[in-house]
Amino acid sequence: MGTQLSKKEQQIRSSSRQSRKVLIEQKTGKMFLSVYDDELIDERDVVKNIMRIRKSFPDLHDGFYEIISEMVFKLRFTKKQLEDAADNLIINFRYGREPNPAEILSWDKKIRLYSWNEIADICDKENSSVWDKFQKVKISGYDKIFYVKKNKLNL
Repeated sequence: MGTQLSKKEQQIRSSSRQSRKVLIEQKTGKMFLSVYDDELIDERDVVKNIMRIRKSFPDLHDGFYEIISEMVFKLRFTKKQLEDAADNLIINFRYGREPNPAEILSWDKKIRLYSWNEIADICDKENSSVWDKFQKVKISGYDKIFYVKKNKLNL
């Protein structure tokens, strides 16, 4: 997910007060649910994680940290999401080049949501019933019923 937000994402994110389980509508029409539904970040969370990144990347310019600090609030990061994004950068970064803000700002973990019609199409293609592999879910603010793969529920 880049920093460009669709109108639907902007509406969903701006309507969320404390936490977010955000539906993300991709260009393909597929729907996803962010696994991050904990409390939104505050200044202390940003400072704590910026300090961790700064210790790992001491030569980065201040502009990098200013962009991160500003954008994590605009993108409505949660505490766990920011911590995971910082961890991912520190653990998985390929040294030899400079990190860029997108490596933090694009971090999210999502679960694929399926419609009833999509599950029916899967059944037709596989010539079998796959309904027992899916769990029905109701998402606050949406009239539609969605389905998720049962093996993805514990992310």
